[in-house]
Amino acid sequence: MDNVSVLANRVRQAREWMSEREIDGLVLLPGDNFYYFSGCRIESMERLVALVLTADSGTLICPELLVEQCESVSGVNEIRAWGDAEDPYSLIRDLFESNSIRKLGSEGSSPYSTFLRLKQAGIQEIETADRFFSKLRSRKSAQEIESISAAVSKSENAYRNTIKCIEKGISEIEVSEILSQNFKKEGLSSPAFKSIVAFGENSALPHHEPSERKLQSGDLVLIDFGGAYSGYSSDITRTVAFESIDKELLGIYQTVKMAQEQTISSVSRGTRFSEIDSTARKIISDAGFGDLFIHRVGHGLGISVHEEPYLVPDNLEEISEGTVFTVEPGIYIRGRGGVRIEDTLFFDGNKAVSFNSLEKDLIIL
Repeated sequence: MDNVSVLANRVRQAREWMSEREIDGLVLLPGDNFYYFSGCRIESMERLVALVLTADSGTLICPELLVEQCESVSGVNEIRAWGDAEDPYSLIRDLFESNSIRKLGSEGSSPYSTFLRLKQAGIQEIETADRFFSKLRSRKSAQEIESISAAVSKSENAYRNTIKCIEKGISEIEVSEILSQNFKKEGLSSPAFKSIVAFGENSALPHHEPSERKLQSGDLVLIDFGGAYSGYSSDITRTVAFESIDKELLGIYQTVKMAQEQTISSVSRGTRFSEIDSTARKIISDAGFGDLFIHRVGHGLGISVHEEPYLVPDNLEEISEGTVFTVEPGIYIRGRGGVRIEDTLFFDGNKAVSFNSLEKDLIIL
């Protein structure tokens, strides 16, 4: 199925949802859902850009200076442009009136000021479509899985070339910059998120920002990284040791590796996301490190690097075919160091399949 057909199918499903909920129109602002339905990334800044879908048409409201870029938006029957001296919400009001839009579907993440302006444009009721968006986006097509696979492969190549450059005295920031350069060399459009590079005691901080901390013998080196390709993300973490590793940290590494591998192999048809989390958590707790595993075991991934489903204790939903997610258990000892191992995977209907090819046996650089 070509990209135009894929986008048309998504819009069709959106219209079916609108019909079921008796919603007259659906508004999408620039962002991940806008991209999912239109195939276009637009940076609107403070100027209003809005795609309005009705039962039989799609209208894009945009500034005059973005008309050329907006012509590539799929599913649009009409573009209504506005100048800087005009009020774009007058176009919204006219559109709502001409299409008798009274009940509107929108994103819960839309700014509150936008909600107010939409209400003032004659809307009687606004219903958030977030649950519909999440359910639709969580089941990836073959085309989406292909894009994520490429993002993972290219990101791993960038990582392999980066760790070749690691030497005593290099700083976390320098490693992060080398990784970014290697992303570009691999043809990734951008980092999917700000890479985490953490040495020694900093590796015990799950969301550490790279600093001037320099690499020393015996340090753990934790790198959490991912690149974007063809609109989709990867998310990978590997932890290595520099020159040597002490017995305690080696034991932690082996525990995390076992938890990650056994958790992945436990996923099968009917597995709940809560069970994926509890499997990893039990292994780590049984090893005596339960209070040092301080975050969820994983999350969904696609256009956004973090999206539903979230692998948390209270998510009782069963995994479905086409779900892409991460498994990333970790153990963190304040002042000493931390270990996290993370793969990006998809569920093929029977088992979890990793996109990754990076080895998980401990590497000592």
